Amino acid sequence: GQLWEPDPQGGALVKAERRRPFEWETVLSEERNNSKLRDDGRAQAVTQHEIATMKADGVAGSELVEKVIQGSATFENKTQYSQDKYRRKKEKKYQMSFSVCL
Repeated sequence: GQLWEPDPQGGALVKAERRRPFEWETVLSEERNNSKLRDDGRAQAVTQHEIATMKADGVAGSELVEKVIQGSATFENKTQYSQDKYRRKKEKKYQMSFSVCL
């Protein structure tokens, strides 16, 4: 089927791009790791209020995901696998999409 999402500018549906597959390679010598990352709530600069405001203003889900990623103080220190996992989690949370099977 085709993948659709609501148009942020209006109530119409627009064709959405398929979510990309995981794009990571296992690199044994990778210097980044997640051992020093702590989930204490201070790593995200974008507040829930700002997210709610962006949603109300009609910001597209993909743009919202990018803003949340940019607001993460720990994103760049994560492994590539963890970055992909984080991105997918935020896409699932903020990008509404559905598939229509005919």
